[in-house]
Amino acid sequence: MNVTMRAIDTSGTLTQPNQLILDDALPMMNTKKVRVIILIPQEDDINEAEWLHAAATNPAFDFLKDPREDIYTKIDPWMEFLDNIDQYAVDTGKPDFSINHDHYLYGAPKRS
Repeated sequence: MNVTMRAIDTSGTLTQPNQLILDDALPMMNTKKVRVIILIPQEDDINEAEWLHAAATNPAFDFLKDPREDIYTKIDPWMEFLDNIDQYAVDTGKPDFSINHDHYLYGAPKRS
């Protein structure tokens, strides 16, 4: 639901516990629900651990949990192939194919 909102620029002080005291009175006559955006000076910025926690718990970043988005984990193509070897295996009907593949492919003499 889109709601048209009017912006009022004012300043204030954040106090404990989580109270905002405005420097000037607001030009409103009755009680209203408002949206508040708080801009904090750079020197009071949150530390890296707080920022990482906020980013990790924000649903906007949930798509990064998809393994296809992980570009930093090194994948060894050979190990990936071996993990999925059953997808590539072919039943030739020849129980000695691994030993005598040259015989079956090129006509070389059979090995025992």
